[in-house]
Amino acid sequence: MMMNRVIYTILSILIVTILYSCTKNLLDPLVKPVPLKVSLSSQSLVMGDELTIEIFVDEEDNAEAVSPEEFDVYLSAKAGTRDVAGEVFENMPEKVTFPKGEKRIAVKVPILKEGITSTYTLDLTTFVRGYKISGATQSIIVSDFHYTIVGLKNNPDKEVQEGSDFVLTASVGVPSLEDIVVNIAAKVGEEDEYENLPVTLTIPKGATSIESENILLKEDMIYTGNKNLTLLISSNATVHPIYESELIILKRDIDAPLGALLQDERWVYDNPSIPFMSSRNKAAVETWYDKDPIEMHIGDPHPKISGWNFYNALEFHAIPAAYANVTPNTFGNYVPKGFAAQNTTLVQTVMAVNNDKYSTITSEGYLKMWAVKEPTQATGGASGMRNYGFSALYSSKFNANNATFIPQHTRIYPGMRIEVRARVRGEKNGFNCAIWLQGNAQSSLAWPLYGEIDILENPVGSKTGTNMAYQTFHLSDQGMADYNPHSVVNMPNMSDWNIYWVEFVNENTVTMGINGQDNVTLRKSDMKDPSLWPFDKVINPEGFHFLLTLGAPSEWGLGSPTPAGWDSAFADILYNDSKTNPRTPRLELDWIRYYTNAVYDIGNKQSAYTHNTANATLY
Repeated sequence: MMMNRVIYTILSILIVTILYSCTKNLLDPLVKPVPLKVSLSSQSLVMGDELTIEIFVDEEDNAEAVSPEEFDVYLSAKAGTRDVAGEVFENMPEKVTFPKGEKRIAVKVPILKEGITSTYTLDLTTFVRGYKISGATQSIIVSDFHYTIVGLKNNPDKEVQEGSDFVLTASVGVPSLEDIVVNIAAKVGEEDEYENLPVTLTIPKGATSIESENILLKEDMIYTGNKNLTLLISSNATVHPIYESELIILKRDIDAPLGALLQDERWVYDNPSIPFMSSRNKAAVETWYDKDPIEMHIGDPHPKISGWNFYNALEFHAIPAAYANVTPNTFGNYVPKGFAAQNTTLVQTVMAVNNDKYSTITSEGYLKMWAVKEPTQATGGASGMRNYGFSALYSSKFNANNATFIPQHTRIYPGMRIEVRARVRGEKNGFNCAIWLQGNAQSSLAWPLYGEIDILENPVGSKTGTNMAYQTFHLSDQGMADYNPHSVVNMPNMSDWNIYWVEFVNENTVTMGINGQDNVTLRKSDMKDPSLWPFDKVINPEGFHFLLTLGAPSEWGLGSPTPAGWDSAFADILYNDSKTNPRTPRLELDWIRYYTNAVYDIGNKQSAYTHNTANATLY
């Protein structure tokens, strides 16, 4: 019995000791993590370069803050889901230690000196368990050389209309280490196509680019059809070799006869690519645009469609008057003025809206909206993370108290024609890029009682195909909760510019079409119960608002449930690459133009266009 008592006593002491030790640890004050930041010495590197990764304590809230403990920092480099650290870097560490009491550490990682034969666009990720890190994941590009690239200024599509000027540019991603002399020659037999074509372009040592003077693509005055022209590019530069030895330019023939009503936008404008401008912004537009823009004024007749007079336009010029942010934002984008985020819970079911990150006015003068597969925080009417980021925009919302939503610029009422020059590009499987209108009575009525007009929907997938353009009315009628007269047409040139339009002809008739073709008309007299007609001021006294969305993943196009791998064609595209990658799914708008007829009347309603120009994107 004595032995058992001794053993029991020893066990009791041990248990008490363990309990005391655990209690003591629990009572110790927890280390409070400090916020961290990551800075990279460059986001464009080549063989033989060295990348410096700086990890430091964010001093924004506390200039004296230091690391409260020693902790491990984990590093990874991935292209999509594939680890490429060994293919790009020379002995990149998987883990480094941040010492206690320090403010920053610098990790130097050499790029391989040889063996890189392709360009890598990768995500460099820094991870510390339990710590918030700004810039934890950043995209970088690694290639074999900093190449010299020759292209057309403000013209990534390399399309030039005969009789028009263009400018050649030669550029390198870093300040050049030598004078780079670029030789330029027309392909044999094409020498007479140009006027003022330079023989060379020279990027001086220390510079990053050079431009030519204006080059004229001569007009031949006969119909030969569009054709490709080739410029031969060469250089003796050793440090910055030429990226491509040929530059292909598509010569657009202006002498072509008008094509089919549905396919040819010249039924609406002789040259739809020429922008409109206001007298207010004339100087800025003419400085940016190197051809002859058209000055338009309220009341000017439509150039080709009789009965309609000009009212307003969003031309997306690359000038400060069109930007919500006069300087590039954090993501290098110029977000368009005149729109706000359509970030409802429904829109963000699968994707998260971030217009600052996924929309911009390009230097060519069009609005670009795109999507990327990457974790993105939902905004506005939704919360939580989504697996995709994209943009969604609205404008012209007004409410019954005349307290306007920001932004707005045009009252969309009967007697208005709206034209949108747009193209849908990239790997768009699973997307439903849409240009549409909804009644402003949506705040008081259920869908579709307040009315919806889909000027364009392009649901893409195995259920619908690729280039089907849907134009649909949604409203309620007696016995039909969703009365949806519509048109469906095949648009094989949907990746090119087309003009999609709607006409509120009067209080009783609405028509939609594409280019020169009328596709679907709805009349109040078509309804069984005309009192449910929403396309007038009875149900929608505040008119309609305008929306742009990308709509993915589209059950309409893909079917339900959404098939695995629906996004495989674009899922590997990282954010930095997404801005220029031709596979990026995107909707692009050249302009939105508003015309009115004699029916149009805003009564005593405030129009932001005429009375509140600070909120308007006026061309």
